[in-house]
Amino acid sequence: MSLSILRYKTLTLRYNPHTFSVITSRSLFRRTAPGLGEIIGENAVLARTVRGEGELFGEDAFEQYLRLQEEFSEPGEGPLQLPGLSPFPAFFTGLSLTGKAGVESLSYSFEFCEKPRFQPVQRVARSPEYHIAHKGETLWEIAAQYSISVEELISLGAEPRNMQEGERVRLR
Repeated sequence: MSLSILRYKTLTLRYNPHTFSVITSRSLFRRTAPGLGEIIGENAVLARTVRGEGELFGEDAFEQYLRLQEEFSEPGEGPLQLPGLSPFPAFFTGLSLTGKAGVESLSYSFEFCEKPRFQPVQRVARSPEYHIAHKGETLWEIAAQYSISVEELISLGAEPRNMQEGERVRLR
C-alpha cells in the first residue's frame, strides 16, 4: 500500500514524519449525588489532536524547516492530509526543531488541532439532494454535516479544491 505524503495548506513535506499520532477524546462530566454516588455523563467528542516527529535531510534541511516555520506563522486553518487518512480542516498549533551538530539533518516535531465543528448534529430521515456552499465552507465540513464521506461527495462530482460560495454540492 502506497501512503500519501503529509500536506497542510500549500505545504507538502518531502518525506513523511517518522511517527504521527491522531488523538481522539471525549469530554465527560462527573458529579456526585448524595445517596447515589458518582454520575458520569457525556458532553461531546472533542476535536482531534495530531502530533508527530520527523527528520529533514540534505544540504537544504534548514531551508525545509524554514518552509515549515513559514506555514506555521500563517494564521487560520487549512486542510491537513495525513498519510492514509482523509483530509480534514486543522490549525497548525505547534512546531519545534532539534539540530544535530555537523550532520545534514534536523529533527522536528509538530502538532495540529482539528477545526471544531459547532453545528449540532441534525437527525433527519433523508438528507436533501444538494447543499449550497457558504463562504469559506470546505468539502470536509459539508461531508461531516451530512455524515457522508468526502470520497462519496467527490464521486458525485464535488470538487475538493476551490469551493465557491453558492456552489451546489450534490449529496446523493
